[in-house]
Amino acid sequence: PDLILMDINLPGMSGLDAMLALKKQVSMKDVPIAAITANAIPDQEQLGLSAGFNRYITKPIDVSHLQVDINELLYPD
Repeated sequence: PDLILMDINLPGMSGLDAMLALKKQVSMKDVPIAAITANAIPDQEQLGLSAGFNRYITKPIDVSHLQVDINELLYPD
């Protein structure tokens, strides 16, 4: 994939654990992963970004902001 939008609250495995597992795969290490979550606490956002998420997008999702995030992740230059 070119981009992954990862929900943080997944059944059976957290989105954070799933992101870390994906980043360990050589073929996935450069694929940007954006966290999608209802957890809008600033400390959680910083933890997610520090752990390796490329973006931390909180719900409810503003579609126009999401489009900007997606474009920036897909076309960083």
